[in-house]
Amino acid sequence: MKEVYLRQLANELEDLQVSTSPTGRRSYSVEDMHKIRKHLDQVGRGNRRYLPHRRDDEALQIISVMNFKGGSGKTTTAAHLAQYLALRGYRVLAIDLDPQASLSTLFGNQPETDVGVNETLYGAIRYDDARPMGEIVRATYIPDLHLIPGNLELMEFEHDTPRALMKRKVGDTMFFHRISEVLDQVAPNYDVVVIDCPPQLGYLTLSALTAATSVLITVHPQMLDVMSMNQFLSMTSDLLREISSHGALRLQLDALSRDAF
Repeated sequence: MKEVYLRQLANELEDLQVSTSPTGRRSYSVEDMHKIRKHLDQVGRGNRRYLPHRRDDEALQIISVMNFKGGSGKTTTAAHLAQYLALRGYRVLAIDLDPQASLSTLFGNQPETDVGVNETLYGAIRYDDARPMGEIVRATYIPDLHLIPGNLELMEFEHDTPRALMKRKVGDTMFFHRISEVLDQVAPNYDVVVIDCPPQLGYLTLSALTAATSVLITVHPQMLDVMSMNQFLSMTSDLLREISSHGALRLQLDALSRDAF
């Protein structure tokens, strides 16, 4: 977008907080650019979509970023992907599913002090006294990028699930459907969900994998890391085959990517 045209648009909007340098150069904040993009989409100049929100016939895209090897760049990838999509005009929900909660920290939420009881995804997917999904979603410093933070509370799901399986009653939602079920509650508000999975193949990861429309596996371009990824894919395939035999929907991915660092 040319600077002259950008100045013209800025003059049409009264609530922008544009800063100007001593040389007259203007700087626009993330909030300013979001307002300009929204304005362009509303006035409908040209055939371009400035807010690429999904249409009624388009499905919510759920991208699970995973690897059971730590230090593969999983959290960094999830954070940058969520930020990039939001800055491009998509409505994004980032979910920190890792009990270490590094993604939450990157977005300014300290897991030890800023995230309370039942304020992680566990609060919505727990087997008793679950909270509505909308109550645990938080805003971030980027418009249309929201966060569900994590902390050590997420480990409770790994402990609760074996007991829930033993006491399961007819009609109870199995662990592998719980994330997709609660995402349905907020699906109309978003175009893309980015899930930062824990570095292990536990119940949380399997639930995120079952809910996913795309899977992004981070891997360093080194032989040991590539071998580890092959083990990850093999183990994941075996586990998905097992839970599929117990009622899980067959995994249908729009994309399976391997992101090398």
